[in-house]
Amino acid sequence: MQAVIQDRYGPADVLRLGELPDPVPADNEVLLRVRAVSLNGSDRENLAGSPAYARWSNGLRRPRHPVPGSDVAGVVAAVGSAVTEYAVGDEVFGELAGYRGGLAEFVCTRPKLLARKPGGLSFAEA
Repeated sequence: MQAVIQDRYGPADVLRLGELPDPVPADNEVLLRVRAVSLNGSDRENLAGSPAYARWSNGLRRPRHPVPGSDVAGVVAAVGSAVTEYAVGDEVFGELAGYRGGLAEFVCTRPKLLARKPGGLSFAEA
């Protein structure tokens, strides 16, 4: 899959488009096909690695998870065996644990971090 990759902390020019393996959901996760991502202050802090708490949770020298992006909207592409809240094809939005992973074609997350997208909203609005 294509994803925005961040190998180190710094300004926006440390980001690059690259290829990563498709994620596979754990038993308690859903796999989303990402349709929209919003960026916020957490994303800016995680990019720069500043203030210091951004590194404490994401990696001291470089980000542990190379894909930035914390808020997503998308379509459920697969569900883990323990997931009962959502099914393939459901349209959802939410936040990602660790505030990382959204700037990719696919991302795995826990169902409790998601909500159903209202039918009257676009993915970008959600």
